[in-house]
Amino acid sequence: MEASDPSLLPPPVVPPTPPSPRKAPPSRYLIFRPGKITILDIVRLLFTSRRFLDYQFVESSDPPMSPELETAIPDPNMVVSALLLKILHFIRKPLALLGRVVEYCLNLLCLNGGYIGFLRNIVSVNVTFPDKKASSFRSIISLVDGRLDLYKKHSLTEYNALMDLQIDLRRDIGEDVMPLDLTTMASKIAYENPSYIKEAVDNHLKMNFVEFFDCWNKFLEAKTTQAFVFTDKEEDANWIFLVFRGTELFDAMDWSVDLDISRIHINDKMGSVHLGFMKALGLQDETDFAKGFPVDIDDLQINAVPGNDTAADDDGGEKLAFCQQQEEGDKPQLAYYAIRKTLARLLEEHPGAKILITGHSQGGALAVLFSGLLAYHGRQDVLEKIEGVVTHGQPRVGDRTFAGYMDSIVKLKYYRTVYRHDIVPRIPFDQPPIFQFKHFGICVYYEGWFKRKVGGDDEPNPNFFDWSFLGEMFRGSWDDLSDALTAPDKEGKEFEEGWISLFLRLYGLTFPGMAFHSPRDYLNAARLSHLAVKDVDQLV
Repeated sequence: MEASDPSLLPPPVVPPTPPSPRKAPPSRYLIFRPGKITILDIVRLLFTSRRFLDYQFVESSDPPMSPELETAIPDPNMVVSALLLKILHFIRKPLALLGRVVEYCLNLLCLNGGYIGFLRNIVSVNVTFPDKKASSFRSIISLVDGRLDLYKKHSLTEYNALMDLQIDLRRDIGEDVMPLDLTTMASKIAYENPSYIKEAVDNHLKMNFVEFFDCWNKFLEAKTTQAFVFTDKEEDANWIFLVFRGTELFDAMDWSVDLDISRIHINDKMGSVHLGFMKALGLQDETDFAKGFPVDIDDLQINAVPGNDTAADDDGGEKLAFCQQQEEGDKPQLAYYAIRKTLARLLEEHPGAKILITGHSQGGALAVLFSGLLAYHGRQDVLEKIEGVVTHGQPRVGDRTFAGYMDSIVKLKYYRTVYRHDIVPRIPFDQPPIFQFKHFGICVYYEGWFKRKVGGDDEPNPNFFDWSFLGEMFRGSWDDLSDALTAPDKEGKEFEEGWISLFLRLYGLTFPGMAFHSPRDYLNAARLSHLAVKDVDQLV
């Protein structure tokens, strides 16, 4: 048999080459490392034109967050930020120790009836010692302002700034409930321990405490994110309230996060957001947002956290549920996932309920970003139930793309209050290309206790260090001190301030931007300020 002619054979069948998998776009991030800032770096920032990305305390993706960042030279605000972050990093431990000592000693005096009572109890060997987990223990926020009850003297014309929320809350809960008063009070209560919060919600707000959260931050290796949830009533609730704790006075790490300029890119549609706040909500990868925040918590690899914590009421009875209690194995709970799960459960139990989210300072930032994460994960079941987000003294949380997305796509009913020249709403700065942060929503600006106006998405003196406002800032501090001394006669005994509050006001005269951040002034302004009629027309 003759061999076949190779030229007559059909060509071999070559299997088609499978298409190359589409590569995910490179992750983009900018990380600021305060611990790596040296004195030499501060000198270089002041006196050289060194490129921002060339400093050792800056870590950037390749390509960077924006093309302009490639050649950016630090400006004076960069020097201020670096110097403040270095100082905060240096004093973080002694400041925390000072805070523990001050709070313990002040609670010791309060529990024993002041100085005279304390001395009397020493003589009689009957001293009451503070218990940090008891409902009687108060943080410096509550020691400055111990009010817990809602205000009873509002006029209907005062709250046009949040008219939709006002109408719904008054209809569903009661005539005395006003959105700014309720959210500011809840945000103030969030600084306390869980036993205190439960008693405040149940016995003073006259509502239903649900759960306290004390959640893990992988990068700080500590439980640094606190929040709580309550409803207007236990059965067939109309409202679910989520409240995030804010920046604590003696926590230098909290202040560092507020000042931080680190950002992480979500995607081209949503833009970039503040990295430190996302870590507080549970981000697990600081260089890749998709890996750090998957839809399902089961997709995460989380470091274990030892131990469970619980707290009991003073009578030793009911235990409060902490989110750090582990539900599956030894995984720690992360704020976003734990709170989302609780909200979803509550919406099943109360299908007609609406959600209102709030927080003061850093708590306000977490409130806004929590809503953004729901949008990112497509959790419309929870997102569509959010009736509003109301924040107080909140720092900036994202860039212009993120602001536009939340305004135009999510269409969040979002209001944020700013008291005078409070420094926190003015940081991180809005000065591209290094500072890429932008406020959005409706700004309710308090010009002291008695006057407010509603504007666009920003407040006067947006980056704080404008020296033309210096006189106005100091004048505002003196006005607040004067109002504090005369308010009991003019507005009633509930506006009377104790020696701790007045001492802090005197101390605040040296740095008005910090003094204006107190929840005490936000609560006074929420209760006493009036909205100019002409400002109502600006609302949408």
